Order: sequence, then C-alpha cells, then structure tokens
Amino acid sequence: MLEKFLKGAYSFERQLGKNIVFSKDEIAIIRKRKAFWGKLVHIEKLINLPYFSQINQSELNMLLGEKGFEVKENDDLKAWEAMDQAIRNKKYGSVDLPKFKWINPTTQKAEDDTPFINFFIPFIKYAKGRLDEQINNCGTRYLVNDNLQKDMVKILIGHLYKLCIRVLILELNVCREGNQLQGENATERMEFYSNVILKDEQYWEGLLVEYPVMYRLISKGVNNWINNMCELLTRFSADQNYLCSIFRDNSRSFSIIKLDGDMSDAHNGGKTVFKLTLSNNKTIVYKPRSLKLDRYFNEILEWYNSQSVKYPIYQPKIIDRETYGWMEFIENKKCQNESELEEYYYKIGVMLGLLYLLRTTDIHYENIIAFSSNPVLIDLEALFHNRFHILEQNTAPGKITGIIEGSVRNVGILPNLTFHSKNHGGVDISALGGDSNQIVPMEMPVIKDYLSDEIRIEYDKGRLHSSNNRPISDDKKINIYNYRLSIEGGFLEAYSTIKENMNTFKKLVELFKTVKVRQIIRSTQQYSTLLNIGTHPDYLRSGLDREMLFTTLYKEGKFEKKYNLVAPYEIKDLLDNDIPFFVNYPNETKLLHSRGKIEGVYEERGIDLVKGQLENMSEENCEIQLNFIRMSLMDEEKYTVNPVLVRRHDKDEKRLLEIECYKRAKEIGEELARTAISGNSAEDIGWIITNVTGVEETNWSVEPSGIDLYNGTPGILLFMAALYKITREEKYLEITKRGMNGIIKTLEKCLSIKNEMEKETVIGAYTGETSNLFPLIVIGDIIGEDYTELCSKILSNTINVVDKDENFDVVAGAAGCILQTYNVVGRKGLEKKSIELISKCADHLIVKAIKKDDMMMWKPQIASNALAGYSHGAAGIALALIKAGEILGKIEYFGAAEKALNYERSLYVEKEKNWADIRALGGVTNYSQGIIPATWCHGAPGILMSRIIMLEYIKEEKAIKKIKKEIEVSLETTIFKGFGKSHCLCHGDLGNIDILLQASNYSDKEKINNVVYSYLDANISKFKLGRYKCGLPGQNNTPSLMIGLAGIGYEFLKIYDSSLPSVLSLSLDK
Repeated sequence: MLEKFLKGAYSFERQLGKNIVFSKDEIAIIRKRKAFWGKLVHIEKLINLPYFSQINQSELNMLLGEKGFEVKENDDLKAWEAMDQAIRNKKYGSVDLPKFKWINPTTQKAEDDTPFINFFIPFIKYAKGRLDEQINNCGTRYLVNDNLQKDMVKILIGHLYKLCIRVLILELNVCREGNQLQGENATERMEFYSNVILKDEQYWEGLLVEYPVMYRLISKGVNNWINNMCELLTRFSADQNYLCSIFRDNSRSFSIIKLDGDMSDAHNGGKTVFKLTLSNNKTIVYKPRSLKLDRYFNEILEWYNSQSVKYPIYQPKIIDRETYGWMEFIENKKCQNESELEEYYYKIGVMLGLLYLLRTTDIHYENIIAFSSNPVLIDLEALFHNRFHILEQNTAPGKITGIIEGSVRNVGILPNLTFHSKNHGGVDISALGGDSNQIVPMEMPVIKDYLSDEIRIEYDKGRLHSSNNRPISDDKKINIYNYRLSIEGGFLEAYSTIKENMNTFKKLVELFKTVKVRQIIRSTQQYSTLLNIGTHPDYLRSGLDREMLFTTLYKEGKFEKKYNLVAPYEIKDLLDNDIPFFVNYPNETKLLHSRGKIEGVYEERGIDLVKGQLENMSEENCEIQLNFIRMSLMDEEKYTVNPVLVRRHDKDEKRLLEIECYKRAKEIGEELARTAISGNSAEDIGWIITNVTGVEETNWSVEPSGIDLYNGTPGILLFMAALYKITREEKYLEITKRGMNGIIKTLEKCLSIKNEMEKETVIGAYTGETSNLFPLIVIGDIIGEDYTELCSKILSNTINVVDKDENFDVVAGAAGCILQTYNVVGRKGLEKKSIELISKCADHLIVKAIKKDDMMMWKPQIASNALAGYSHGAAGIALALIKAGEILGKIEYFGAAEKALNYERSLYVEKEKNWADIRALGGVTNYSQGIIPATWCHGAPGILMSRIIMLEYIKEEKAIKKIKKEIEVSLETTIFKGFGKSHCLCHGDLGNIDILLQASNYSDKEKINNVVYSYLDANISKFKLGRYKCGLPGQNNTPSLMIGLAGIGYEFLKIYDSSLPSVLSLSLDK
C-alpha cells in the first residue's frame, strides 16, 4: 500500500510498530484523542470498550499515536492500490464519458455542468473502462445503449458526490479564504475552482493525501459499482426467457432503455434494488437477494384468496432465482371513488392480520404501494422477526413492552411515531401514515448556493418526502379514522379465517423454516445518520476517526449486552459504507451476517414465536389487537365550544351531583384496576397508555406508562391513593402500594446513573424525575409511607442538571421544578436542598431569558415561539419566579416575573378576551388559524389560575390592580369559552372545573358554583354511561392523569371531597 495513504487503513488492518517513542506533544495528542473517543462512546476508560478487547493499554496508545505502523494487505486495499496505479498511469484516460447536467434539488432546474465534476472524472473513467472490459468478457455488450450507459454512470456520480461533497465544499472555501479563486462574481469563481484548480494534478492528489479515507471509500464505491452493474447485466441477459413470463411477452428479446438506482439501501457490497424500463414499454424491478420469502408469502395469499373472503388480495408477480430475483413494477394508482377506498382499507386490515400472525415488522410507508384498491407489499423481508430484547416479565413495564412488541403495533402498518421525544412529536412513517412534509427531528445537511463559490452546507430539520402508499392524491387530506371499521373488518376476517383453518395455515408456516428472513437490530435511520456524519472531513483524514464515530454503537451495550455481540459486524459494514444487514433461518437461533454467524443473540426460534402467536389466538387476544388498532386510529382534533346553560342548584341538588361524581370515580377506578398489568412477580403495576407529544399535542404513541406525573404510573396511582383515602377500600391501597414499589425501583435506578451524559435532563412539574415529588408526598401521606430519602435523591440529582434545561416551562422545565420543589421546602430533611434547587432554577431562568425592552420570554423546546399561558408559557414561569422570590426573599425574581407578564400581556387579544396561542408548525400559528384555546395548558383558564395564586404573594398595588383585571377577564372567558372540548384535566372541561373551584375562593363563589354544578348536571347522564372524552385526538380512552381517565376520576373525587389537593396548581394547601 502506498505510504502517503497509510492513514486510510483501519485499526484491524494496522500492524503496530515496536519501540516507538512519542514526543510530549504527541503524547498530549494521544491523551486528547483518547478522552474525546471515551466521551463519544460514554466510557471513562477507552481500553474498556469491547471493540479493543484484543489489545492492551500500551497497544491502544500506540494505535492512537498513528506512528511507525505497517498495513496488512487485504482484497480491499489491493483493489484500492490497483485503481490508484491505473489512474496514475492514465490507463483509462481516453475513455469517453457522457455529458451531464446537474439537477439542483432546491429549484428542480437543470443547471450547467455538474459542480466539481473534474474531481470525479479520473474515477469515472477508471470505473467505466473497467466495466467495459468486464461486459465485453461476459458477452453483455449488446445490452449497453447510450441511455443505459448514461444512467449507469449517473448512478456512480450520485454515489461519489455523497461521499465527497463536504470535503470539496470545505476545500473550495479554503481557496476562497486564501484568495486563490479568480473571477468577477461567485459563479465565475466557482467555475475557476471546478475547471482550473480541480484539474491541477498536484492539487487533486493533495486532496487524496489529505483525505485518504475518502479516497479509500471512492475505491470501494467504484469497485462495488463495477461488480454490481456487471452482475445486473449478466443476470438480465440470462433471464430474458423468465422475464417474458411476467410480461406475457413472446418477443424473447428486449433491451433496457432506462435504469433507476437508489431504490433501496445498500447492503453487502453496495448491492441495491434497480428499476429497469424496457424497450417493450414494461418496467421491472431487480432485487439482489433471494425472493423465496416473497414466493412463499404469495402462496399464503393464494390460499387465503381461495377461502370465502370479501376481497382477494393482490399477488405481485415475481421470479425467484435463488440468490436474486425479479418483481413486476407496481405503479401507484389512486382510488377513484369511495368504494375503492373502503376496499383498500379493508385489504389493509387483512394484510395487518396476516403479517401480525407471521411476526412481521418494518412495513413502513416506503414498503407498500397503493395500486388502486390494492395495498401491495414491495419489500417483504422481516417476517418471523425474532426478539432481540428478552423482556423482563417480572416487571410491569417489561410485560407491557412485550405485549406491545407482540401486537399488531409492531407490524408497522398502523400509525405510529418514531423519533419522538418529550420535546418533539415524532414522525409517522407507517404504511398508513407517511404523509409528506412531516418534520424529522434531526438536523440534516442541506447544500445552499449551488454553482457559486459561496456554496455551503447548512443544517435544518429534514422533511419526509412523499411516497406511494397513499391511495389518494398528495394534495388531498385523508382521515384514516373514517375507515377504521373497514380496517377492523379486514383484520377480523383474516384472524377468523386463519383461526378456522389453523392446521392448514400451520403447514404453510412450515414452508418458511429454511428461508432467510431479515432481522432488524437497529433502525436504518440510525445507520444512515452515522454514514452521513461519516462523510464529514473530520472523519475522512484517518481510518481511526471513522472507526471512532461508528463505535458509538457500543453505547447501547451498557443497557443490552447483545449489542456488543453485533456491533463489530455493524461497524465493518458501516466502514464499507453499507447499511448493516442481518438474517437468520426461522428454525434456528443463530444470527447470520455476511462475515459469519453470531451466537447468543436469540434465545428462541422465530418459527416457535410464530407458532406461539397462533396458539395464542382467542376472542380475548383478538379484542386486544382490535383495541391496539383503535388506539392507533384517532380522529382529527376538533376545537369546539359549548357554553354551559347556568341555573342555580340548591344544597341537596349539589350533594346529589357530588355523590354521582363519587360513583363515577369508583367506576373509573374499577376500569383502571381491570386494565392494570402486573409483572410476573406481582410486585409492581402499570398500564398501556397513549402518549400525546409534539408542538400541537395532536401526535400520539402507544407505550408503557412511565414514571412521570403527566402520563405515567405516578399520576394514575395518585388517583388510586385518593380513592383509597375516600373509600378506604383495600384493593385501591394494594394497587397503590404495588405501583409505588415499581416507581421507587425505577427512580432509584435512574438516580443511580453516574454518567452525566445519560442523566435525566427534563426537570419539569409534570415530566421528568422531579414530577414525582408531588405524588411521593401526597401518596406517602395517604398510605403512611415516608419517601423523604427518595425526594432528597431527586433534589440532589436535579441540582446537578439544572443548567442543561432547555424547556424552561412548567411542564418540563425549570419553572415546573420550582413549583414542585416549593412544596417540600418545609419538609424535614429537605429544607437545604430544596432552597438550593429553587435558587438555581430561578437564576437559570433569568440567565436564559430572551430580553426585549421591558419584557422577558422563554422559548420552550416544544415550540418555535415564546408562548403565553400556564403549561409552556409566561404565566407559569412568572408564577414560579414569584414563588422563588417569596421563599428566597429576592426582589429581582419578582421583577423578572413582571417582565414575563409584560410579554404575555403583549399577546392579549381584546376581541377574544384571551391570549394568543402562537405555537407554530411550519410557520403557521394556531392564532393565525383562528384557534385560541381556553384550557389549563393554553389560554385564559391557566392564566386565571396563575393570577389567583399570584395575589397571595404580590404586594405592590399597581401590580395587584393589573392582576385583578386579568382575573376578571380570564374568568369570564373560562366560563363562556372553556367547555365543549374534552373532559381531561390538561385541555378539557374538568381541568377548567378545577380552576373554577379554585377561583370560587377568590371571586363570586355562588356564581361560579352555579356554573360548575350546571355543567355537571348537563353531563352526568353521559358520565353514567361511561362516555368520557379523554384529551387525545379522537378522544379515545387512556389511563393517564393529565389527559386520561385517572385525571377525570381524580377531579370527580375532588368535587366530592374538596380536601384533595389540586394537581393543576400543585398546591398542597389547596
């Protein structure tokens, strides 16, 4: 291997030298590199990384020093050296190349010659020359016409551009900064760089020496392209007779007039799917893998269609050639009428049933095509999917996760959020979703100012591109909820058909025993992100730097040791610029990779898991799956207002309504007890919840209840404990105690994490570990347990991470932390830490505030603007600062609160007597769409509550006058515009009832009580029937406190017994 490119070798290719002496500066660099690498993989001592299990500390230092080593030869390095020699000798210098136009993805207009093309020409000539030699040797020259030749080279150029564009942009900027570019304008200077500097052989070689890893990847990509193009042409030539059977074409000879690449991810040597348009005007898809799996699945469809089913399922035509195959191209055709749409979704339900019972996953929006009324699977790889994680069945979360993993949810067809977090709603890439223009919560590189010397890479959140899974036009919106009965009907048909023909179906399942099925260890997006980062110049100067990036895959090995078994294979694939690819046989437990077999990953056989799924079929199981379907198909949220018709209620009428609320609370308690799930040890308890996420709080995901107050087990147990307090029924005490066992264990585990990078950084009143302070105190007092020590640990842990808070608000940020901590200031053993934490949070808010004139504002992570309102806006933050000022005696906190209120007042809309909701998605705010909520979380009710509490602490007369005026306005708005949406606490009627009951202690008690009891009187008949509207899109039931049944039940109890504290104000004395 050439000396100048030695650093392009990876660690396992390097033969370390002996007796190498490093200077002080070199030792400092080694230490710095070691520290950086350790930080990247979250490990204190890099030598403990499993990737380095074969070397000692001294050898690791030698490796990182990159001095005095030799390179072991292998086929990749030999191919790289051969290409280098051929290019230097200009062996293929006379090869003719087609002329290309660069398509600017920003404008979709053809521009002049491709930017930087002269850098690539030597590689393209080498590739084309080598390919010409090979196709001449294998007798496929007759297939290569001008159009095909251009398409093949175009595929190569696209691949090389992805590898090199960042380096070329960087080096262009270096030349620009060094005044090396000539030209009167940006375009001319770009042309000078492309057509003069890049043609300079010394400069061109200098780039390769500076970035040897890039050069190596170019070699790998070129050789893969040569092999894959030759293989495609050879197979096409050999299979023309077979292809005629798909087209029913007797001509026996047709040529390729168009070739499309990038039809799939690259695996196993850059192999990818190609679409071929042929001279007979037909289109076919080439797949570089066996289609035996697809063939057997077609046999299942053929059997299914032979039963008495409502609609036959479309079977795509395929040719399996053992190691590769051909498939008819499925064109996206839209449904023409409502009956076709009903049929399409019915068939989706059928497919969901079949794929669920075969333990299929990864059926996302790109893997299914809407072909008129037919949903057609075009990439079927992950049947008989095995369990990578062996879930802890002794715990409730483990058991719930197992239930979800083995359900219809895991297929990928039903709407489901990926990449979601506490701060981002996530993206729906399901076969039923995949709507275009969804924002992906990861910043992606975007090239700006093409064909200019100011060309640069900027980072922006990507958007999902449109796909062909939609049965209607992209410009038309479809509410899948309207077709839920069709989907359920199709699922029921498939389920019952298989259940009634179990023996036959089991025989069909046996066909798959010896068919390779894909096993997805991590998401393709995770791999793709690493590969994308890996094209940054910083990772192309040394093979070690590229390895360093990919060893971040070991981070997850801390929590699941099996990742350490597969990581070496993943890293090798990524180093080759491939997406890692694993398979196994359903009748084996071994995981297979192109580089070998991996033992110890699976404990069960895939075929046994499928048989278990079939044995588990029952009416109860079917209903569970239907419930998952219903939880996944939610209606679009409709904002409505239904003013309360108010009348006076006497004392007896009020008490009767309070008793009805008590009864309804008990009914909800019984339902939650029925749906609770315990681990096998019966020592804890949990629920399956639907979690609302995102800016507009209209996205959702189905998951186990966590350890936060908003959506988790603590909030549900708060209701159960309240039930026990009022009813004294032991079953509620038992559920509460078991649930608290699980919460305490989980919290202790989270709080024991020592690595700062892995610690919880959400510190709000309703999410994060801090949200447990309120339920720990309230529940502990009810059941007679002292959780002071655990509260102390939460405070200590939070003190260390306040400066990482980027939410700031009540729900998830420092303001909420103040409100939670305020309640424990007077608790014995917690005084000092709680004061320290409140001070740190208040200071953090002031430092992080956006300051403008006499205003302060904070932009929470869930929004693109600073907001008004209680949960995420100025009202809640101002209240927190006021409480901090009161407990700490700091006047500056009161001043900051006043500035926060000034900002909120700037958003007041006189016409609406409410405060504008400027949450924005895609630049469009709720307010601009005519939506101003009137709920606890956004709008007048939450502001009303904040102002009432503020009056307890504000002494300045002018400020009091303003606040009283705002109480008057927000009270009126709450009464007249605060009802008719859902029944939940966060953004529903019962949350507003809670706020009105708080307001009744301040304002006209009789008037407010008349509103409260009139509302209850008008709705009690619905409540008796169990017709509750939870705070989800579609208002489906979910167990949680703030948006679900537990919160509705809790408020019913609070109406019955006002001594219960409000979970909206978190005031223990209210």
